[in-house]
Amino acid sequence: MTRYLPLLIIVAMLFSSGCGLKFKKLQAREVEESDPVAELMEQGNLAFRQEKYAEALSSFLQARSMDPKRKLVNYNVGAAYFNLENYPDAAKSFTEELVINNRDPFAYIFRGHTYAMMGLYEKATQDIEISLQLTDHAMSYYVQGLIHLEKGEYDLATNKFNIAIYKEPADFLFYRDRGKAYAAMEKMDKACADFKQALRIRPSLNLESEMADCPK
Repeated sequence: MTRYLPLLIIVAMLFSSGCGLKFKKLQAREVEESDPVAELMEQGNLAFRQEKYAEALSSFLQARSMDPKRKLVNYNVGAAYFNLENYPDAAKSFTEELVINNRDPFAYIFRGHTYAMMGLYEKATQDIEISLQLTDHAMSYYVQGLIHLEKGEYDLATNKFNIAIYKEPADFLFYRDRGKAYAAMEKMDKACADFKQALRIRPSLNLESEMADCPK
């Protein structure tokens, strides 16, 4: 599963499941000290960075109860739900974010990723197609690859993962899942190379089963 970091209000950070969510080039804005919603969001961000997802969700939900129409509040709630593997509530939260800002490409990307995790591939594909009209981001191609991988369309999956890696060569998820596609195609040399690269980027990654047939 990909691990998503929530969008920070004060500064932009890198999302993703298992993956580090990647949120780039977002406008930072000043936050007044007297803004309790911003304070709760920052508390949630801190908990999220420590992988305390339930605690982060609690802070984000409090923030949403105080200002449900503020941009990024519903997004962050969705990110927390995603990492707790509560995909229905994650999808609902991303949808609520899109009601507020229907031009947010990342909300489409990550709702699409959530739908893919739920096996709702048609909905996932629709969201990613919309995201690509708004931004040419590596995560859009990654989710497309993930959909093809889950459907057993391994050639198409590797093609999409290739694009994602070209655009963002430092994401362990892209190598991990391209490795899975290569393994399914019985191209173990390529699969093992990808798994090893994923581990170089994220040494804590557990790929023991995937690398069972790889040379030591």
